[in-house]
Amino acid sequence: MSKQFTQEDRDKAADAVELRRDPIALLEASDLVVTPRERKAILQRLRQMPTGWRNLYLKGLAGSPAAAIKSQCGECLGYARDDITKCTAPACPLYRVRPFR
Repeated sequence: MSKQFTQEDRDKAADAVELRRDPIALLEASDLVVTPRERKAILQRLRQMPTGWRNLYLKGLAGSPAAAIKSQCGECLGYARDDITKCTAPACPLYRVRPFR
């Protein structure tokens, strides 16, 4: 049996997509407590990354080790998931724990 999506479901999905596009709103919704200096640096980084990676980055900042590792590997390799699997930097401290191996 397939689920029928209501207008409310569609509206929630649209709001989530719009939130991901706005780094300031996304940071505010994350409930992270940051200093003004940290906020400025975080917003700068959020603006530079693809929208699909922003929630992962914020989860890493909130304390998730797995999200922090995935986010850092993504940033290092230009957010290309396939490149993370082919990482050629065995001296990197994250090499042995990198995602998508």
